[in-house]
Amino acid sequence: MSRIAKITLGLLVLLTAGIVTANALPPIINSITFGNNNVSSWFQEATPAVGWLKETNSILITLAPDGLSWSNVDKRDSNCTLPTGTIDGGDYITNCAGNIILVWKPSNSVLIQCDFPIAGENTDPNDTNPGDTDPNNNPEDQSVIPTIKITKPEEKTLYFRNINIKSSDMTRIVGYIDIEVEIYNPSDVKITCIKYYIDDILKCTDETVSCSWTWDEKIRGEHTIRVAAFSSDEEICSAEITVSILNLQLL
Repeated sequence: MSRIAKITLGLLVLLTAGIVTANALPPIINSITFGNNNVSSWFQEATPAVGWLKETNSILITLAPDGLSWSNVDKRDSNCTLPTGTIDGGDYITNCAGNIILVWKPSNSVLIQCDFPIAGENTDPNDTNPGDTDPNNNPEDQSVIPTIKITKPEEKTLYFRNINIKSSDMTRIVGYIDIEVEIYNPSDVKITCIKYYIDDILKCTDETVSCSWTWDEKIRGEHTIRVAAFSSDEEICSAEITVSILNLQLL
């Protein structure tokens, strides 16, 4: 086989792999599209395969590979609020209004583009009261169950005395750590407290809902951090992360 034929065959294999990868992307609704999925993008840094689902004034991340970070997402002039930390399934982009365009910074590729109604706009031709923007009249918002996410410590990160040092093969902690969480609560469910557990042992009940607790005890090995939000005596949502920690309380 000639050199030109070998090069041509190699390019065809790469192109086929790119097409298969594109077809393997998670399903998304028609109003949301991926951009820059052309041939040349497969020879550069490709757009990460993230799953998206459009909801009322928000976008839900349905699927995300490990290792992606929200710091690499640019919302440009879009009117929305991005999460922080790692990109995980279950994350919400909130407060969406107007045309939303998100770009993956490393490859300058369009991740997602979709439109949301702006307050006061009549987007329903059968709406006889276009000026009614009372969120209490939106049953979809009221049906959204709150979610809680642990934003610190992050997955696959090394911390030394509460400071993010570098990425790691798993979440590793040396010394104490501030456990921080974010709560997505579009329906304004009354949250009365947040409880922090280590290996299902209750360590702290935060009735101020400050979304932060400092874990500082003499401990080592792998342990599971679990955080749960309560409304009165009912647990409404929770999140957990397994970490490897070494805290000898020598300092």
